[in-house]
Amino acid sequence: MLTYTAQVTKKAEYAASGLATRISHREAKMISFDAYPAAVEPFLKDVALVARLPVEGSTKAAFELLLTLVRESVPSSENAYSDGGRDVFDKTADAMMAILARRRREEEGDGWKYREVLAELRDTLKDMQNELGLEFEKYPWMGETVTLLESWASEDKDAEEFVS
Repeated sequence: MLTYTAQVTKKAEYAASGLATRISHREAKMISFDAYPAAVEPFLKDVALVARLPVEGSTKAAFELLLTLVRESVPSSENAYSDGGRDVFDKTADAMMAILARRRREEEGDGWKYREVLAELRDTLKDMQNELGLEFEKYPWMGETVTLLESWASEDKDAEEFVS
């Protein structure tokens, strides 16, 4: 399973990095913000496949693979224009990530450091807002997942304060 996810990760990273290479060579046609999710979207089926494997660790492997796809779907600021074509990827990835996050928490319990994922998603969102001009209210990037992880962090904080 790890070999398979590593191969998919390399393919997805290659698909997205190919876009950056073309931009750095200043092609006449600018590649949009929306081209990145289109490059990694075919790999969502691999996330679903890994998540369904009846082996220990499949949920974690699927989650990590999906997180890689989400990372690769966000370009640098030089591709700031958007034609609105990333909505399907974002909504699908967000729904999948929320499902996998619930499964991971169920399987791993307190051993899963979901706050690190929450921090990364928040940082990426902040970068998208600051560098690309996207607004969270208009563009709820990974909104379901962020809301879920924030609710857990809030519950955990309340539980820590209750115990203290």
